[in-house]
Amino acid sequence: IPGAGRGAFARRAIEKGEMVVPVPLVHVTDRSVLSTVITTNEEGEETTTTKDQLLVNYCFGHAESSLLLCPMTNAALINHCGSKVAEGDCGPDGPNAMYKWASPSWDKNTTRYVDKSLEDLEAVRIYRALAMEIVALRDIAEGEEIFIDYGEAWEDAWEGHVESWKSSMTGDDDTDDAEHYSLTTLNLDKEKDILLVPGSGGSGDDEEEEEDPLRAEFPAHGGGVFTTCRFRDKLGVCPYRATEVEDWKAASDQEILDLFGTTDGSQFVDLPKTDYWPCSVVSKDAATDGDGATYTVRIFQSDITKEAEWAKANQPCILHSYPRELIRYFPMPYQSDQHLPDAFRHAIEIRDEIFPSQWKNLKAKDEAEEEGESGHGENDENAADGEDADGLADEADAEL
Repeated sequence: IPGAGRGAFARRAIEKGEMVVPVPLVHVTDRSVLSTVITTNEEGEETTTTKDQLLVNYCFGHAESSLLLCPMTNAALINHCGSKVAEGDCGPDGPNAMYKWASPSWDKNTTRYVDKSLEDLEAVRIYRALAMEIVALRDIAEGEEIFIDYGEAWEDAWEGHVESWKSSMTGDDDTDDAEHYSLTTLNLDKEKDILLVPGSGGSGDDEEEEEDPLRAEFPAHGGGVFTTCRFRDKLGVCPYRATEVEDWKAASDQEILDLFGTTDGSQFVDLPKTDYWPCSVVSKDAATDGDGATYTVRIFQSDITKEAEWAKANQPCILHSYPRELIRYFPMPYQSDQHLPDAFRHAIEIRDEIFPSQWKNLKAKDEAEEEGESGHGENDENAADGEDADGLADEADAEL
């Protein structure tokens, strides 16, 4: 589905009424703890706003309650299909699954805690109190995507967001910024050449040196992404050079490659897909293309591994013939699309017929405030009536 990102797909045939996936929940009784302060600066004017964090998009909630219920399984990947989009990308029949409170057959807590108050839930800190389950509304074929209905309130909020949203990554003419990249697209398109760090040009002025893939401090790109390479600091891969190199960055590109360039990068193909280190792509090897392309890359020290000897000496680790398939993009911290200040935030709406009334604390609060305002109004009216009566009495005394 365009704009939906990842989704959940059936790995086997699922019959109508069968549970698709269990949904154990983390309960957050005060949703304000998942709010964050965002500061923007436009034309020299700084604005601070409070907005829900990304996690809220994957949680269940109700407009009249401060409670959020956040899934602990891959049920969080299930996309929306509701009444307003039933004729669209998710098919003419609407959602093929729905959520409901967990059955006692596998969860004993939920039936007990849906009758409890929010205060009782707040007291539960060391175990899970609630769970849901996703069940099939009709037979679902193997490979078919699973959909649930997020609710009309969610749909209305999404439509309003689409109508009013304007990308902060567009220029004055509303054209997309060429340096804003879709991370998913970059990682899926293995045929596309790897982005080179802009400004590459050897040792030159300070600005060029900061952006040069051989001499950069970190391999960041202008679109809020950086490149990583599958790598492990095995003995001898990038040995520390004991030669006298007072300032290797002052050398020419070729001198750096000759001095610090090392082994064939294809040896890292069989490493676990979790072994990624930051890297900059220096150049693409001639006569290679598409998924089979190879590159010369510079590895940067990973923050989560033991510091390598070459990193301690502030020397580069350069690999030749490095396979395209081992290079992956990651977002710079807090710079992904989800962290844009105008990104969509809205919880999945829990149907009112299954939502316990005692959890509707925001409704009770609103009613109390309205009652208070109404009481003030009545008191004001009574006071006004009293003043009118006093005025009539004064007039009568004057006539006498």
